[in-house]
Amino acid sequence: MPRPPIGRVVRFDPNKDPYRSYVADGLTPSRAALLLKSADGGDLAALLELSAELQDRDAHLHSVAATRKAALTLLDWKITSAAEKEESGVDPDNTALRFLADRAADYCAKVLSEIEDFDDTLKHLAEATISGLAVAELVWGGTGRLIDVAEVEETRLLADYRKGKGVRILTQEEPTNGLAAERGKFIVHMPRAKSGYPSRGPLIRPATLLYLIKSYDLKAWAIFCEVFGMPVRVATYGANATAEEKTEALEMLRLLGTDAVGIFSEAMKLELVESSGRGVAPYEKLIDWCDRKLSILILGQHLTTDTTGGTGTYAAAAVQDNVRSDLMLADRKAEAATLRQQLLAPMVRWRFGSQAPVPYFERVIDEPLDRVLEGQVLQIATQQIGLPVKRAEVYERLGFTPPEEGDEVIERIEQPAPAMPGFGGFGP
Repeated sequence: MPRPPIGRVVRFDPNKDPYRSYVADGLTPSRAALLLKSADGGDLAALLELSAELQDRDAHLHSVAATRKAALTLLDWKITSAAEKEESGVDPDNTALRFLADRAADYCAKVLSEIEDFDDTLKHLAEATISGLAVAELVWGGTGRLIDVAEVEETRLLADYRKGKGVRILTQEEPTNGLAAERGKFIVHMPRAKSGYPSRGPLIRPATLLYLIKSYDLKAWAIFCEVFGMPVRVATYGANATAEEKTEALEMLRLLGTDAVGIFSEAMKLELVESSGRGVAPYEKLIDWCDRKLSILILGQHLTTDTTGGTGTYAAAAVQDNVRSDLMLADRKAEAATLRQQLLAPMVRWRFGSQAPVPYFERVIDEPLDRVLEGQVLQIATQQIGLPVKRAEVYERLGFTPPEEGDEVIERIEQPAPAMPGFGGFGP
């Protein structure tokens, strides 16, 4: 694998990068269809901009999308040596190879921890859980050491169907056709809810339909509230009222809608008819339905986001949360695979050579620990089965730290012998 160019290829453009085209302005079903078809034709920026804008405009979509992404990015990460993974194929008897694997893992962990904005880049890549695609550039120094991992704006991305599911990136040198997103220079993260080309699998596609339904329903609801949500102002006049008096009365009724004050002649009779409020329920129910579907689409369930009452209990929400855990497992696996293949592999290859085992990127999961159950399992494994267990792993699983020289330690605690039945624990 040839070494990639040193420094950044995608440089910040102050005249383009900070600005959006606001593709969601005046969004209609026909316009949304054109945007999705344009994305299918290779204009990925249209779909990615639509995803970002809809999350900005819809509070519920923003909330559930942020929950999905935060459940991944708020976890700590670690680099695990390939020597600790059975699936890596590292021979446990090959001491030299295991030592090399550990060195590679330590090197990657050190380099990535020194990159100041690496966690922000991971958040950028997590946007792909909703939009279907996110790209970052690997910035290499003159010594072949990784010095940065920089975000690539969505407005610079094109589909490269000449290379199957490839991606091209618009740069200042290639503003029309762009550069191919080659391995070793770019990270292309494409987790998809379904297989196919990059534009066909993201969650934002079905979310767009729900957004459109909500936006039309909100508009109709706002008009309804404006027309029927306030009292109807009625002025009656006698048969002898002149045209000027009628015009004056109409103007006063208009002013009552804003100023709430007005004067009428004695011949006029003013009446305020309160709205019955009928017709509100269908609008609200439709919006609630769309929000529930968005929650199911993004989180896999809706009970943890539905606070309207009467839709479930905490226990039911806890049961449904298992589905969401499955989605998060898929997100972690997709992220780990992308970063191992497109980030850690180039770092190891150019530092230690092609024979060095590539380490694994993993999220740290803080699972609740049942110490009593762990102790019982340990007792069965060691005393009944005779299974050899690493002492360091026992300390880690039970949450204890290994004692150091000079520490006061507690050895085996002897249990008192049970008292003889019938004697109350005393002698004869």
